[in-house]
Amino acid sequence: MAWFLLVYSFVVSAQSFESKRTYLTTHARQAIAVDTNYFYAIDSYEIGKYDRKTGELVKLWKGDEDGLVKHLNSGKVIDGKLYCAHSDYPAVPRHSTIEIWDTETLEHIGQHDFGAYDGAANIIVGDDENWWVLFAHYTGAKAEPGRTSYDTRLDKFDNDWNRIASYTFPKEVIDVAQPKSISGGDWGADGYFYCTGHDNAEVYQLKLPESGTVLEYIKTIPVECEGQGICFDDDGKLWTIKRKTKEVVVSEVKRD
Repeated sequence: MAWFLLVYSFVVSAQSFESKRTYLTTHARQAIAVDTNYFYAIDSYEIGKYDRKTGELVKLWKGDEDGLVKHLNSGKVIDGKLYCAHSDYPAVPRHSTIEIWDTETLEHIGQHDFGAYDGAANIIVGDDENWWVLFAHYTGAKAEPGRTSYDTRLDKFDNDWNRIASYTFPKEVIDVAQPKSISGGDWGADGYFYCTGHDNAEVYQLKLPESGTVLEYIKTIPVECEGQGICFDDDGKLWTIKRKTKEVVVSEVKRD
């Protein structure tokens, strides 16, 4: 069983988030990822590696506008590698991949290709046993045929990328997110899944259901952000972005 489920009964849930520090970047438009010493501001086909102490840009990876990397979404650092959910949104049918960088050199070192798979990969989170990938759907002109935002899923894979579970999102969350979708998310140390929409300054706290395939809604928590990709660091702080100003905001978790 994944670690975030094991700690569930021992850690109380987040009640609120209090902003503690803000960084100004030139790349934080899609998401933010973080490790011990650096944070990674993610744009559609650019990634800036920044020093956490000084806020200075130390490395830059830049793809080509017409290259294979078209629309990076949420990222997560695991064991010295930066994993980014990626799709060719708004192309139809969607084509999703997980793109991988070495965090030290910021060299692109690998990819997992989902091939013909339903939805656009917007979130990647992993642990020692499983991968969790969110495949977003949209309502209206940018939707895949026969799909709406309510078809957005959080899929669980084993380490060989075999899908072993799939969950949809509660109506309370999609009602707010549509016609867009879920854009960011991460597991908290309390065992809950925290996710964001495309624009709103709030985080939705969810948990896995005891039965069934719909994630359970707990509450909505205001946070300083404009939706998009989020992550928790090893100290439990929540990292968010404000895409209009390309700011990165670090917030402390207040507990019940």
